[in-house]
Amino acid sequence: MSYRRIVGSALIIGSAAFTACSGSMTAPSFSGATINGSIMSVTSAVETPLSGPSDETANAGEAPAGMTVSVVGSNTQATVDGSNHFTLQNVPGGDVVLRFLGPGTDSTVTLPAVQDGQTITITVSIANGLAQLNSDDRSSTTGSLEQLEGRIDSLPPVTAAGTFDVDGTVVETNTNTTFTNGGASATFAALALGIRVHVAGTADGAKILAASVDIQNTDATLPVIVNGIVAGFSGTAAAFQFTVDGTLVKGNATTTFSGNSAFSDLANGRRVEVQGQPGNGFVLATSIHVNPN
Repeated sequence: MSYRRIVGSALIIGSAAFTACSGSMTAPSFSGATINGSIMSVTSAVETPLSGPSDETANAGEAPAGMTVSVVGSNTQATVDGSNHFTLQNVPGGDVVLRFLGPGTDSTVTLPAVQDGQTITITVSIANGLAQLNSDDRSSTTGSLEQLEGRIDSLPPVTAAGTFDVDGTVVETNTNTTFTNGGASATFAALALGIRVHVAGTADGAKILAASVDIQNTDATLPVIVNGIVAGFSGTAAAFQFTVDGTLVKGNATTTFSGNSAFSDLANGRRVEVQGQPGNGFVLATSIHVNPN
């Protein structure tokens, strides 16, 4: 507590008797950031001597039961609800470290340069007990500035020319958008599925009009995770495809199905969790879990 706040508290206490007749005093509220998060848990297959590679758990896509999320160094904490969401309020500014604690999980992720008044929406995947930040979308109450950080999951021709998706959010670019890669000038052509970008711009409905796009990680070989509803399904087990929230997913005979699901379970309207590798305008599925109806 600062010296100014101590003095202010003393003045409030000293004047309490004078103001008691006119009404009660309320303590000033702390102004910080609000973090809204969602969690997707993905459990990797484990080799077993008798049965070979085991399926992913049937609850893939669900956060571990009883998981809590806390801000390291503070008393701010929230419990992940049945829909895999949590909200942290009055989060202090600066580099914020979030701790994810639950059965088989004790891991942290860092949100850099958090500012008072921001509303931050994040998605986090948890695999083998480790938490990984998938996307970081920020807006401020002081203006229309939007910041979005995450991995690219859709590019043209799946998206419109000059646009791309980051964790389901459409980012629109134009001739005024600046692109950088490691501090050097870049272009839209440098974007690829799976790479991590930081976008700053303004909100336009559900889209972000990008003023700048900074390429942070060009390793596009990292696994891509797609979670959503199947649409446009076609093909056979040897070669098939569908879209999930605008992301084109392709599979073949090497694609495995987990959690007691099978290729025959795939259909339009079914919810799936896909793990795969980025291709040229699509995600090549290595593993698919089809949720029960």
